[in-house]
Order: sequence, then C-alpha cells, then structure tokens
Amino acid sequence: MKLHPEQQPDELYLGNIPPEDLWKSYWKTSRLGSNPLRSDGTPYTGGDLKPWFIKRSEVEAAVAREQAKGQDAFDFKIRAYTEMLEDGGIAGFRCIPATPTP
Repeated sequence: MKLHPEQQPDELYLGNIPPEDLWKSYWKTSRLGSNPLRSDGTPYTGGDLKPWFIKRSEVEAAVAREQAKGQDAFDFKIRAYTEMLEDGGIAGFRCIPATPTP
C-alpha cells in the first residue's frame, strides 16, 4: 500500500524527519524524498523535514533475522515490522487517502 506520493513500489514510508537526523537510523536503505506532507496530504511547511523511505527487502530481512533467533510472531519487533510490510510503512503517517476495499 502506498502511503506517500513519492513512495516507490519497493519502499516503505516512515514519516517525515529532519535530514540531519537520517544518520541516526539503523536502516541502511534509507532515502529522503522532497515533499513532506501532513497526514491529510497537504504540504508540511513548518520546518526542515523530508519524507523518509526504506526498502521493503531490508524490513523483510529483519523479520527473517528475528525469526531465526527463535522469536515468535508475538515478538514486538516481528509484529511491528510485519505491520509495516502489510501497511506500506507506518500507517499512522499516511499522506494520501486510503483506497476503500470493495
């Protein structure tokens, strides 16, 4: 599911962050977009923020690593990462309207 207009099909959207904070992320595939948006889809103009994306494959690999450690589906990381994969990112940061499911 696409949560931001700049999101590529193989990416997850994590919200807006200040560009100078990107180095703090442990996600190696992090990419910044150009146009930060509010959750209602309007442009964000209050400060220096950029939309933040990571590759789906990196999150899929993180789930596999946690499962290999013997963690079950109720483990917090596995649940959080699986929800990110299902929702296209962190759904609370959706910037485009959800398409109703028929």
